Amino acid sequence: MVDLFFNTPARRKFLRTDKTELGHIDELLKRIALSRFDVAITLRHNGTIVRQYRAASNESQKEKRLAAICGHQFVKTAVAVSLNIKV
Repeated sequence: MVDLFFNTPARRKFLRTDKTELGHIDELLKRIALSRFDVAITLRHNGTIVRQYRAASNESQKEKRLAAICGHQFVKTAVAVSLNIKV
């Protein structure tokens, strides 16, 4: 486990409310979770788990993770696109 924010910036006046900053961090982690299915991500706030994305290795697990982030309706209507580039 890595604590990304152990070294808080000295300029606290630029930070917004805890709720706003948590929202920004949550949004960033969602984007990372969508790009790296092989990485497990847990977001904790004041010792409480806010979000937990387990690593996904098969299509079923990837769909569950996608539904947790984007919603079940998105997964139902989404179309998978695959691109193989040979270099």
